[in-house]
Amino acid sequence: MTGGMAAPQSDGTDALPAKVIEVVNLKFKDYADDGLPVRRIPCASRRMLKLARTTRTAGLIIVPFALFVLELRKAVQEVGGDPRLLLAAALPPTALLLLALASLVTTALSDPGVIARGDPEYCLDADKAPRVEHSVNGVKVTSRWCSTCKIHRPPRAKHCVFCDDCVHRFDHHCPWVANCVGLRNYRSFVTFLTSAFLLGAYVLIGSVHIFIRRANERRFTHSEPLNLHFFRTEARVFGTIIFVGIALLFLGNLLAFHIVGIAKNRTTNEEVTHPYEGNNPFDEGVLRNLAWFLRGYEEDGRWKRTAATNDDDNFSNVVDDTKPTITEEV
Repeated sequence: MTGGMAAPQSDGTDALPAKVIEVVNLKFKDYADDGLPVRRIPCASRRMLKLARTTRTAGLIIVPFALFVLELRKAVQEVGGDPRLLLAAALPPTALLLLALASLVTTALSDPGVIARGDPEYCLDADKAPRVEHSVNGVKVTSRWCSTCKIHRPPRAKHCVFCDDCVHRFDHHCPWVANCVGLRNYRSFVTFLTSAFLLGAYVLIGSVHIFIRRANERRFTHSEPLNLHFFRTEARVFGTIIFVGIALLFLGNLLAFHIVGIAKNRTTNEEVTHPYEGNNPFDEGVLRNLAWFLRGYEEDGRWKRTAATNDDDNFSNVVDDTKPTITEEV
């Protein structure tokens, strides 16, 4: 500066060209969860957010189940009140409920496959090249440098803007549990979807059966029409049918999507971004893909420094991209 004036204190961004400053600012303010910038959420707040989201999701499962059990108990009393009948009818949905809640908590609290920041095994080039290319089944895949985690991300990994971590075999960030779904918790996530869908189907079929039986009894036994008073009287079972029916539409579509993804060994992120030129190089056929899912996906060591320095066939070359020249606006 001239004229004897002291230079103002800088945070490191005002010296950059205007266009670069815009990118830096967007990176911090556009991606937020519940209105809070992700990178400024303390660990304690993230844990509270995760607990709140998981509790909310569990409540959406427990409430219709509880309403169904109440109606089931009432229906059993209407036909004689045999406790063994009630136990036989309530046991399957109870088992599905416990499985759904256990897999939900596991998905929310488990490590999705976070890659440690600055892990030297994932720094494939000393100069921190923007891209390191590999070849898998004849298809080019890329490990990109993450400036936040200071690693070369494996080809199927992604930096989650909500969790602020790079995650192995990143599938998606699930807002219902405030956690990523990735390498280590994808199986529990699909287990949750499956058990929740089967539970919803059981509750829906059972509620419809109870509703129809009472409607027929009202029409043919008591010779009364199915008027508005009847629907008010059966508001609990009718509301359960509507709520669970709508929920099953979403759960069914989501479960079908992930079943196809398992059969093709394809993640949600890969389906959206299409990162490969040509076919998915990780697709090994339906049976082998299913076997990978059932025994649990494992961390692929091909993308580590040890594999690269041992001249592994899957390691190709370091690509030092020429950064575009940005001129400062006048």
